[in-house]
Amino acid sequence: MVKFRFFLFVLFFFTNLIFSKENFYIGDTGWDFGEVLKGTVLDHNLLIGNRGKKEIKVFLRSGCPCIKLLENKVKLKEGKEKNIKIILNTENEKGVFHKNIYIHVPDSDFGVVSYPVEGFVYEKVKILLFYEPGCKGCEKIEEKINKISKKYELILEKYRIDKKENFEKLLELESKLEKRVSGFPVLCVNGRFYTGKNIDRFLNGLEKGVLIKEFKEKEWKWSFFPFIGAALLDGINPCAFSVIIIMITYLSLFGRNKNFILISGILYTFGVFITYFLFGLGLLRFLKELSSVEILRRILFLVFGILSFFLMV
Repeated sequence: MVKFRFFLFVLFFFTNLIFSKENFYIGDTGWDFGEVLKGTVLDHNLLIGNRGKKEIKVFLRSGCPCIKLLENKVKLKEGKEKNIKIILNTENEKGVFHKNIYIHVPDSDFGVVSYPVEGFVYEKVKILLFYEPGCKGCEKIEEKINKISKKYELILEKYRIDKKENFEKLLELESKLEKRVSGFPVLCVNGRFYTGKNIDRFLNGLEKGVLIKEFKEKEWKWSFFPFIGAALLDGINPCAFSVIIIMITYLSLFGRNKNFILISGILYTFGVFITYFLFGLGLLRFLKELSSVEILRRILFLVFGILSFFLMV
């Protein structure tokens, strides 16, 4: 009987351990503010929630005076979530910083946990601007940087690319960073190049004291009806019709029989289909990238040349 009770106790304990569900939860395990300029005031929303069946109390404490919590005590009803605003002032920070927010939930098995916030603070930032003299866009970029430098400590170094030594400096940077840029103006900040629209994006972030490393491209969303509509419109493309008419005329003039012309037309149609299909898969772009390598470019040129010759004969 004692053994049976002990067995039930162990079974009950492990069943609760496996199937029990913690009531309190946090939206993420921490937050990285990235690279920022000294004096920037940062903010972040800390998501907390209650998936239990009763109300719980949550207490939050900052581990540093530089962090301000807009709410230190929160009551969460069952099934509710709440965002707690975190404000961090980097005025007294330098280099890497790592702070903690301590969260205590007395009515839960959650107990006490630390929520880390981190980042890197630059006291000053050097910006290299490579530009073409007389470029209006370059002048606007310089004006914007000078405006931002009134708030943050920025060092702007300008290099006219019409001077040999300046262009050689850009080539040296490209070699060092193993990245090649196209077009001007060019910004180089902390070992990263910014060109085109990314300059505006970078400067917009810099106005807020944030040094953006990478820019996410807009996510492409597939839509059925526009896709089908584009395919139908391309199906009556006059270019494709004119080419097949020229091909049939060419074959007829050289005395090819009807079966040969029919097979050639089918192969042409199939070739167009395969080409557009490869476009959709992005394989042609891959081949284009390969063609930038001189040896591969020559091989591809030779292969396609031989194929074209045999298909025309």
